[in-house]
Amino acid sequence: MKFLAILSLSSSALATISSIQLFAKSDDSKVDGLGLYSKHEGAAIDYLFLGKNGADLKYDDEKKQIFQELKTSSITVRQSFTLGGDVYELGATDNFIPVTINKDGTLSFTGDDKVYASKNVNDPYRYSESEYAVSNKKTDDSAPITIVAKFSDDKAAETSGVAQAASSSAGPAQASVSNFEGAAGQNKLSYGVGMAAVVAGLVM
Repeated sequence: MKFLAILSLSSSALATISSIQLFAKSDDSKVDGLGLYSKHEGAAIDYLFLGKNGADLKYDDEKKQIFQELKTSSITVRQSFTLGGDVYELGATDNFIPVTINKDGTLSFTGDDKVYASKNVNDPYRYSESEYAVSNKKTDDSAPITIVAKFSDDKAAETSGVAQAASSSAGPAQASVSNFEGAAGQNKLSYGVGMAAVVAGLVM
């Protein structure tokens, strides 16, 4: 039982939350290289559009969850990457789309082979009449895209859940940084000293 508890704690402690931005890769020069950002379209619902810069987002590598934080006076809610109708969005939902970020930065998820930059998607505020929405639907003005993540090298990854509790209660943690090549270089925190102390405490 102690052995299983140690394995479970170790797995949770290695999970990280990284800062990322998303960009479109396409053979169509009109949309290639544009960043994904969100616009309010409803209650805790932000549709994803293409613009000059990508929005600052987070990636939970344990849950495979891309999200941004919506902060109110009393709570903080994760608005997660999901599909609302024909348009990809950031929504306050538990039914988010699990995403794997590959070493080359490309995103793998269910439906990733049919992603388009599309205008005129009939969004509530009609932003798509002048801007490209990220959609799974072709319209009269569409271009196929691949979504690529870029990790923010200047922002250290934040540890989640148990890792924070372990490092704070067991003393200073020893961090090491490893970077992938290209767009997928990401900052990972590896908790050595803190985890060793916690494991020792469990065994004793």
